[in-house]
Amino acid sequence: MPWHRIRLGGGAFESAAEQQYFVSRISDWIEKRSAALSQLGVSLRTEQAEIHSEWDGDEKVWHLNDVALNVYREVGGSREVEDVVDQLPPGRLQGLLLKSAVSVGETWQSSGRDF
Repeated sequence: MPWHRIRLGGGAFESAAEQQYFVSRISDWIEKRSAALSQLGVSLRTEQAEIHSEWDGDEKVWHLNDVALNVYREVGGSREVEDVVDQLPPGRLQGLLLKSAVSVGETWQSSGRDF
């Protein structure tokens, strides 16, 4: 599974604030999408969204799988992917920020609905 590396901006404070903001937005999006699909009676396959983090100097770096990167883009994340690797870097990661099942289908777009 490929892992996409993105670097959050600014120094330590700005990186931490951006991380908190996007983890919250991603979690909310996943919950709203799941609730809306359930309410509509739509059953889609699920895949895991995962985000791991590390510090590189005073900047936060994320490693996202394909599903997490798609959700990050859906909630307005615009950081460029600086590298794609097949495995997470050993020993450098601080922890798992997010691991959640996401309903995936033919499109990621919300089709005008708020989910």
